[in-house]
Amino acid sequence: RLDASLVGGGNTIAISHVQDTTNYTQSNQGETVFGSGLTFTPASTTSQVVAIIEAHVATGNDGSDNDNRTLFRFYSTNSSGNSIKELDTFAEFGHVNMQSSSHTMYGYFTSVISNCQRDSSNNVVIKITAVSNQDPGTTVYLENHRAVFLEIG
Repeated sequence: RLDASLVGGGNTIAISHVQDTTNYTQSNQGETVFGSGLTFTPASTTSQVVAIIEAHVATGNDGSDNDNRTLFRFYSTNSSGNSIKELDTFAEFGHVNMQSSSHTMYGYFTSVISNCQRDSSNNVVIKITAVSNQDPGTTVYLENHRAVFLEIG
């Protein structure tokens, strides 16, 4: 964590990098969270936290349907334990016609949550989800994801 005073205001800014290099896979499931989330503990309970998120993703089809697609979404967790989208929008990855098995499409997403929620322990927890049951035979992969947290307060 890097702390520095902002000129003129006496406020503090903290920058932290959190990465999860676990390879996650899910098949034929509804919206499912990958892992336990990327967690940051702010120094202050009143500061604002911004998260810049990167995710390396893929989606594949086993050939049982003529296409596959999935939705990837980014959330922060509030004090009640609910995952909250900052905006009512989402990144959609894939809708590719695949006529045979062993086809996979890879992608890279970035997202920004400009006012992160905090859980009951004052932690910011970023969760990434995907839906793998929109088409039969779909497998979704999250191969690496990270967040850079900026605390301003």
